[in-house]
Amino acid sequence: MGYAPYVGELIDAYDLVSVAVEAGQTIYVTYTKTNAQTGEVYSGRASGIGTPEEVVDRRDATPHHKNSEGFGPAVLDKATTDPQAARGREQLLIEKHGSARSAGGTSGNAINGISSRNQKKATYIKKAIEWFGKVF
Repeated sequence: MGYAPYVGELIDAYDLVSVAVEAGQTIYVTYTKTNAQTGEVYSGRASGIGTPEEVVDRRDATPHHKNSEGFGPAVLDKATTDPQAARGREQLLIEKHGSARSAGGTSGNAINGISSRNQKKATYIKKAIEWFGKVF
């Protein structure tokens, strides 16, 4: 995993998530779902208590709105204790996989995770890069 700035030190992000899981605190995850027939990749985020895999599995079982469109099971991408980092990571994944269709893109996402008009977009992207590094 990447590194996250924390009180002037670099702490391994995996360790922070592990501590949060052990303490029963909320964690934030990003995930992808792929449509095997079209090759489209949907990117999403979720939050909850438990391991990152448990959070993704619960989100996928709700049922997920993309299941009926032929998208396969959700696959964990990354986990964090920072909701802003997860939100930025989701947007970066959408862009990596072709951008939202509302923006003329080809990903499995109809809209962006963060509106281009959202004044906090740069903050979310910066937090994602701090936690996980660049997506592409």
